[in-house]
This record gives sequence, C-alpha cells and structure tokens, in this order.
Amino acid sequence: MSSQSIRVVMNKTIAILIFTFFLGCNAFAQASQSVPLPDTAAPVVTITQQQFDSLVAAATRGNQMELIAKQEAQRMFDSYTTHVSWVIGLFGVLVALFGAALPYLINRNYEKRIEKKIADHDEEIKQSRQSLSDQSQKNEQLMSELEGVKGHVDNVESSIKEMQEQVKQSEDEARKSASMAEANALFTVAWNEKDTDKRISLYTEVLEIDPKNAKAYNNRGYAWAQKGDYDRATEDYNKAIKLSPQLAETYYNKGVLYRRQGDYDQAIENYTKATETNPHLAPAYNNRGFAYMKRGKEGDYALAKADFEKGLTLNPDEEIRQKLQENLHKLEDLMKEKADKASAQQP
Repeated sequence: MSSQSIRVVMNKTIAILIFTFFLGCNAFAQASQSVPLPDTAAPVVTITQQQFDSLVAAATRGNQMELIAKQEAQRMFDSYTTHVSWVIGLFGVLVALFGAALPYLINRNYEKRIEKKIADHDEEIKQSRQSLSDQSQKNEQLMSELEGVKGHVDNVESSIKEMQEQVKQSEDEARKSASMAEANALFTVAWNEKDTDKRISLYTEVLEIDPKNAKAYNNRGYAWAQKGDYDRATEDYNKAIKLSPQLAETYYNKGVLYRRQGDYDQAIENYTKATETNPHLAPAYNNRGFAYMKRGKEGDYALAKADFEKGLTLNPDEEIRQKLQENLHKLEDLMKEKADKASAQQP
C-alpha cells in the first residue's frame, strides 16, 4: 500500500468519526426537548352542580396527579436523556480519540511491516550476493579446473596426433622402403636383362613404383635407342634430365643418340654438358673428340685432339683407353693427310 492510499483511508476514517460525533450531539439535543401530549376532545354532556363540582374536584385532582406524573416522567426522561447524552458523548469522544489514534496505529503498523519487509529484503539481497559470490568463486574454480583439464586433453590429443603422425610416417616410410626395395630389385633385374623388350618392360614397372627414378628413365631411353625408337628415347632422356639435371650419363646418351643421327652439333653440345657435370667422364671426351673429328670444321681437329689427350689423362679403363688411342691415331692421320693436301696444292 502506498503512502497516498494510506492518507486517503485516514481522511475517510476521520470524516466518518466527525460525522458520528455530530450525529450523537444532535440526538442528545432532540432528546432534551419535551414532547407535548396530544389533546383529547371531551364529549358534551348535562350534569348537576354537585356532579359538576365533584367532577371539577376529580378533574383538579386528576390534573394535579397528571401534572405530578408528567413532572415525574419529565424528570425520569431528563435523567435518562442526560445519561444517554453522557454515554453518547463519551462514546463520541472515545470514537474521536480512537479515530484520531487509528490512522497513527495503522500507519505505524504499516511502517513496521514495511521496515520488516525492507530488512528481510536486504537480508535476502545480502544472502543472494553472498550466494552469488560463492557461486562465482566456484565457477572460477571450475573454470580453472576445466582449463587444466582442457590443457591436459589438448596435450593428450597433441600427443595422440603426434603418435598418429609418427605411425603414419613410419607406415609411409615402410611402404616407401618396401616399394623402393621392389623397385631396386626390378632395376637390378632390368640391368642384367639381355632382351631389350623385357628390359624396357622391367624399367617401366620400376617407374610405376618410383615415378621419380631418373636412372630408370635414362636406362629405358637407352633401350629405346637400341631398338631404333629415337623419339621415345629422347622423351625418356628429357624426363631423366628434368628429374636429375646433374645426371651426366643422360647427357652422354643424348650425345650418342644425336651422333647416330648425324647431328654432330647437338651431339657435341650434350657431350659438353656431360663433361661439365662430370669432368672425369672419359667416354664423353672420347665421343666429343670423335664428333669434332667427324664434323671437320675449321679448328675441330685441334679440339678433337685436345679431348682425346684429356681422356687419356683420366686413367680410363682399358677399352676406353684403346678407343681414345685409336681415335687419336686416326686424327693424326687425318691431320697429316690434310697437311699433305695443303702442301700439294701450294705452287
């Protein structure tokens, strides 16, 4: 209940008490007034003087008695109304006092109830705040524990992931090792195979297992060249060079391929790349010298002689040494023949 509602109730209560007080005073005032008796009309009769006197005397006594009765009744009524007026007045005063005290008592009672409710509410708020604080601390503790558990779970997951990766890596390495072992075995079989077609098929199986095996491309290209399929040979040589640009044997084999086709310029270029990649490759010097000798351009004989002599200084095996010496003798004969022709043509 709001303070405005309390004031309205108090005003209404005071108005009712004042009205009751004035009503009691009015009743008291009316009760103090005398009430006139009603007149009675006497019938007209004929009587004697004695009867008349007797009647007069009786009437006088009656009037006296009536007067006495009226006075006694008036006295009793005055006494009664006085007592009633005192009672009503006292009641009015009590009502007025009670009416004046009632709003204060109501207001005081309401204030106590409000104060109690406020105190209870404050206590509830205090308890709620304490409960909230306790719950917050519990939540923080739970969050801390959860972070710890999460960190542990993350570590476990990370360890599991690392283990899975290691297992996968080990499996991949094992598969790769097995594949490489199989490829190496097939490569060895192909190397020792005399049949060109079977050798090509075996090197193809090696490349299916290990597509980045440059030596397999080089050897298969050499086999294609033996069959006279120079296009496939060139394709395999180019793949080998792309995978392993430092593979001198491939440049050497490409030089042989171009020499067989009579393209000495391309042959010399590839032999040169072979000697640049492997300066100790004696067959490359022999073949490049031979290509210079066959091309026969101005200065080629001198370049050919330099290659033959360079090859002999590398301590090649006996077969290559013999080829180098044979080619060097042929070159010397050609150079002598050329010099003799030049002398014969002079006047």
